[in-house]
Amino acid sequence: MHYRTLGRTGLTVSEIGLGTLAIGGPWSFGGFEFGRGQVDDKNSLKMISIALDAGVNFIDTADIYGYGKSEEIIGKGIEGKREKTVICTKVGNRGTEREWFKDFSPAWIKAACEQSLKRLKTDYIDVYLLHSPDEDFIFRDDLFTAFNELKKEGKIRFYGCSVVSPKQGVDFLSSGYGDVIETFYNICDRAALDDLFPAAQHADAGIVIKAPLCSGLLTGKYTKNTSFDPSDFRSELYPRERLEKIINVTDYARPFADRAGLSLSQFALKYCLTRDEVSTIIPGGKTAGQVLENVRASDGGDLPIATLEQIEEAIKDYLK
Repeated sequence: MHYRTLGRTGLTVSEIGLGTLAIGGPWSFGGFEFGRGQVDDKNSLKMISIALDAGVNFIDTADIYGYGKSEEIIGKGIEGKREKTVICTKVGNRGTEREWFKDFSPAWIKAACEQSLKRLKTDYIDVYLLHSPDEDFIFRDDLFTAFNELKKEGKIRFYGCSVVSPKQGVDFLSSGYGDVIETFYNICDRAALDDLFPAAQHADAGIVIKAPLCSGLLTGKYTKNTSFDPSDFRSELYPRERLEKIINVTDYARPFADRAGLSLSQFALKYCLTRDEVSTIIPGGKTAGQVLENVRASDGGDLPIATLEQIEEAIKDYLK
């Protein structure tokens, strides 16, 4: 495993982190399914243990994943190993199976932080992020006052925002507050390259990449005929037309991965790691095997420049 610095936080983080939405199990939120189907808690704990043994030290979660279950599993999984981990969790989504609303009030940020600390069985959170505010959200001063108070109290070390778009990330950085941006970036979604990456680099903000495998669709395990279970959020997120475009990309990329001696998953992850601006990427997982395959993407050198140029030119046509 190779390591990078998470921007101006100075934290040393593994290139390959661990996304943990899946270990929250199936859960409905505001009438939408957000889980990744059934999951065995014992397997989740084993996955976390093996990830830590393999050098993964950055674990990403959110208070809403499984209504706190993801945080609880992580809390159990890192017992006795807290000093070896960098924990990132998120705040701002509230609701029930039928109701869903965003709450970024200072009062809720502080209350939710206390609850996350209990579930994670820790005295502090390394990175605390606003969780996907609406596109037109205004980053108010009182919001940052709440974060800075938590920081002063030692309950969080650094904070930032998990954004819904590159523009929102630029807006957040323009506030002058925060240390970390979590954003989408993968072979099929490169919008962050134009403005957000340069802005983050200028601000010396850490960049965490979410969905580097496009919710698992860049692993090569799926076809254009794939149908996801209703308890899997991908059944809503990827209608047939969008799914087919992504599968076209995986089919195109497969020969490049084969020539590089990589699985498609490893190829897609290594693609993200070619960017120096990126601090860590957080592919999700439900099994130890998936984690070990992902970790190997940190091995060896970068993808050849010629390969990157050829792929990026061709993929424009596949995603039209």
